[in-house]
Amino acid sequence: MTTLSVNFNWPGPNRYETLLKQRHLQLLGRTIDLERLIVQRLNAYMLKSLEVAIARFEAADLTNIMDLDLLLRVNRLTHKLLNKYIKLDSFDALLAEANQSVSDPYGRITLHIYSEMVSDFLPRYCFNSSTQRFIRMPDGKASELIGQKISRERFPFTNNLPYLVYGTKPLNYAFSSIQKLYSGFIGAPHFRILCRVLGYSGIALIIEELLNFIHNKIQISITASVHSIRQAMGGKDAKMLN
Repeated sequence: MTTLSVNFNWPGPNRYETLLKQRHLQLLGRTIDLERLIVQRLNAYMLKSLEVAIARFEAADLTNIMDLDLLLRVNRLTHKLLNKYIKLDSFDALLAEANQSVSDPYGRITLHIYSEMVSDFLPRYCFNSSTQRFIRMPDGKASELIGQKISRERFPFTNNLPYLVYGTKPLNYAFSSIQKLYSGFIGAPHFRILCRVLGYSGIALIIEELLNFIHNKIQISITASVHSIRQAMGGKDAKMLN
């Protein structure tokens, strides 16, 4: 990152080790359960960080699945390192709570992926056989064909809270630069992460819903257009469409 004039100040490996190993604290003749207080706050910050990661994904298009994957990996590693000294809640349980999939098998991530597939990916992307990628059609052409604006959630404001994303502003800038390399197209890297994030049940849901969506388009939109063409052609030419 030298060419980008970005310097990272890495903390020493023992910066918080002593504090995390502390179990109790004597204060004014009373014993304070320091470990419980630290665990409560770290669980809250971990949950908030996961909620921000999902909110960032909900506020962007499908290419932002790369950013979501990076944030989930960073949070999972952070959770693993902290668990060496204190007992946090299960990472999968925290992720399920942030994803609102504790009681519902299909959480915020799966629903947003389906929404983006239907409203943005299918109508606005075309396959480039040279690069083996799906690329977005020009805005003018896409707007002319579709004529509807995509509604997304507001992007969470985290400039003053960099520790909820990647940790610091320089790290946020560095990871954003990595994520931009995968914007503007959807290819094999995106689909690999989609499969990993969705899981078996999520993939089955997305495929089923997309098949229903395509079936309805064929039965309603395309069938009506073909019928109009048949009426306009008439005679022998119309028999070719039977």
